[in-house]
Amino acid sequence: MPLANNGDVRLNYEAVGDGPDIVLIHANPFDRRLWRFQVEGFTERYRMVAMDLRGYGASDKPDDPFTFDDMVVDVLAVCDSAGVESAVFMGASVGSSIALRIALDDPGRVSRLVLVGGNAGVAASGLARIAGYESDGIAYRAEHIHQLVAPGFGDTRRGRVLIDNFLRDDGDLIP
Repeated sequence: MPLANNGDVRLNYEAVGDGPDIVLIHANPFDRRLWRFQVEGFTERYRMVAMDLRGYGASDKPDDPFTFDDMVVDVLAVCDSAGVESAVFMGASVGSSIALRIALDDPGRVSRLVLVGGNAGVAASGLARIAGYESDGIAYRAEHIHQLVAPGFGDTRRGRVLIDNFLRDDGDLIP
C-alpha cells in the first residue's frame, strides 16, 4: 500500500482502477475497508482512492491529540501523493464533513460531492459518542459499529465480513 505523509504522520491509502478519480473518506469507527464493495464495483470505470484517516487502519496512530483540520490536511496529502488534481469526493459521517470542508476551502479540487450521513458541525450526539469511547473503549466500539449498519445487514454474509473485519483487525483504534 502506498503511504502519504502529513508532517510526521504516515497515511495509508490505496489507488486502484482506471478513469476519473473518486476519493473515499470513511466514517468513524471504520477505515478504508468500509468502501471495499464500492471499490470492487467501480474500478473498471474510475480510479478509486481510499485512505485510512490518522488513527485508523494502517495509518499512524499518533499519541498527540489531533483536530478535524488535521484530518482535512491528511486527505489533501493523500490526494497530492496519489496525483489527484480534481475528483469526486465521497464521504460517510465524519468523512462527509471532511469532504464538505475540502469543497468549501478548495472548490477547484472537487468536481462532485457525495455526502452520506454527515453534518456541518459537531452535534451533541457526537460529543456523547466521544464520551462512550473514552469510558468503555473497545466494547463501546463494537456496539457503535452494530448501530451504524442498516437493520439486518449485520446478519448478511457481506455484513458479517465487514463488521468482523473491523472488530478483529483494529482493536487499537483511536476514536
